[in-house]
Amino acid sequence: MMRMFFMTVSLVSLLTPAAAFAQGTSGVYVGLAAGPAFFLDQKIDADINGVSNLADIDIEYDHPGYVIAGQLGYAFATNIRAEAEVSYAASTGEATLSSILLLNDVVNDVDVETLSGTVGLFFDLWPLGAFVPYVGGGIGVAYVEVQEDGASADDQSQFTAFGEAGIPWSLTPEAAIVPSVRFNWIATEEEAEDLFADNLYNTQLRVGFRYSF
Repeated sequence: MMRMFFMTVSLVSLLTPAAAFAQGTSGVYVGLAAGPAFFLDQKIDADINGVSNLADIDIEYDHPGYVIAGQLGYAFATNIRAEAEVSYAASTGEATLSSILLLNDVVNDVDVETLSGTVGLFFDLWPLGAFVPYVGGGIGVAYVEVQEDGASADDQSQFTAFGEAGIPWSLTPEAAIVPSVRFNWIATEEEAEDLFADNLYNTQLRVGFRYSF
């Protein structure tokens, strides 16, 4: 888990020099955000001795996990913003194997981590005093790693998409606090032996800081 965390920090740090270089270019901004991430529970159909539909694996995630993210964007005069983001999200949970062939359920701890790179378009709506609500969405690629207690980690790299809404609060013409909600979908493929189910969803409640140059 720490390996992915430091990879995220390194990638986010690459955004800041790029933005600093672009100082004086109208519309360029950088941002940082963090908050709780709520992963949706999953269910996997498992085989026993090659026979399908004899067992189920239910993964229940502890709530909440967390997310950290860094953004580099450009705000156009048309109230449209283009933004690139690198984010890291993680949670823990339990995987429960149940079957008519087992006397008792088998329960193991599970860690899940996602490292995502996305691009998106955002639309700043009508201002409400110091607040300017926005909506948007985008696509990207997500690296997902799942590790069951006592087993080696398994991973997939898959397509991801998101939708987001927020209500930034302007502190100055350049700086704003940005509360937001982001819903993520990752198109993971089911692999019972690796504890992957079809599709991984999470909802993130973020608080961020944005600075425009």
